[in-house]
Amino acid sequence: MISFLEKIRGFLGRVRTPPPPVSEGAAPETRELSPAEARRLRRQVELFEDILKVKPKESGTWFKLAQAQMALHRYGEAAKALKQVLLLDPDHASATYNLAQCYLEQGRDEAAVDLLEEARRKNPDSPAIRRLLAQAHSNLCVTLGKLKRWDESLVEFQAATNLIPRFGPAHLALGKTLVQQGQYDRAIDKFRETLEMDPLLVVEAHHNLARAYAKKGRLRKALKHFKEALKINPKAALVHQDLGEFYFKQGKLEEAVEAFQNALAMSPRLTPDAWFKLGVARHRLNRVPEAVEALRRALELTPDNPQVQEALAQALFDFHYLLKQEARPSESLDLLREAVRLNPRHARAQFDLAVLYDLNQEGRRALRHMLLAKQGFLEQQNREGLAKAVSLLGAWFPKYRLKPEDFDHLFLPGRP
Repeated sequence: MISFLEKIRGFLGRVRTPPPPVSEGAAPETRELSPAEARRLRRQVELFEDILKVKPKESGTWFKLAQAQMALHRYGEAAKALKQVLLLDPDHASATYNLAQCYLEQGRDEAAVDLLEEARRKNPDSPAIRRLLAQAHSNLCVTLGKLKRWDESLVEFQAATNLIPRFGPAHLALGKTLVQQGQYDRAIDKFRETLEMDPLLVVEAHHNLARAYAKKGRLRKALKHFKEALKINPKAALVHQDLGEFYFKQGKLEEAVEAFQNALAMSPRLTPDAWFKLGVARHRLNRVPEAVEALRRALELTPDNPQVQEALAQALFDFHYLLKQEARPSESLDLLREAVRLNPRHARAQFDLAVLYDLNQEGRRALRHMLLAKQGFLEQQNREGLAKAVSLLGAWFPKYRLKPEDFDHLFLPGRP
């Protein structure tokens, strides 16, 4: 009788496994997987895990499991599998290299440096180890620059270029640090050097040149490099997003909307800020329903962001106003409820919501929201709104046989 383990191995013989790494075991590319590829890899992961339940000391199976997980971009799980390989076989060069790659993908650059330094002592002539180590130092250069630890950032740049003098990612990283310091001319020089050194970084170099020129106020130069980047890679979502920011700051709202839409079409969860700016730009262009849609997406990604809440509340109020002109009170009611939930201090939304509740003969709700509107108008020193609220309250209390004392504990929430 064929055992369970033999059945699995027989099946694996018919399944295409990830190819073994070249040299030190370069990790699988981080390209997007097709649904069929992802399903195949997930099935392989399950099969390798089943084998390891029976044969937990097979380092080759642990390594294949890690390769499949890396192909699925599951770098944390892959790192655990690779550590098992190294426990069983401490001299497994490909496992060491791939573990360092996992650390880089997870942003654990210091851990990658430590691992690669040890690997380099064992194999000092390996160009693959040298290149990955230079990349780890370049990543640290950027990270330390963001933290304004300028001297340490420069040390990491020097470590990378000591390994590979014309290493494009290191020059790009130092350029980013120089931008953080406000040294735009020096940063531009570094980005231009990157263009010459590494054809794989042409898009990113043009992108960063555009950002540096924009900060210098050289708007034509900035736009030129944004367009150069997108000419080479029209699907560069971050470039589209930054181009949107560039147009937004200049008040070119139609162009900003197009750029943000392009960015989000390629990467819908790119950043909440892209959805937010798209919503604000649409709102300013009086595309109110579309603005609401974008701002709701921004709120999904940052539900506690007061700036997004306030912008969406205003867009909802303006949307209600459009529906009010079309005599669609039930839809207006829903929009106003959402608006005051997001921004209880929106006095005009509270006022209009109270009026709609009065039309529905919901007296307690009408009075509650009119009292909140009154507080809001008082705080804003809006005399006209305050006078209207006081007048309606004077009519509604007797109409609904209620008294001001019934709402003694009603207050607007404090400012955040």
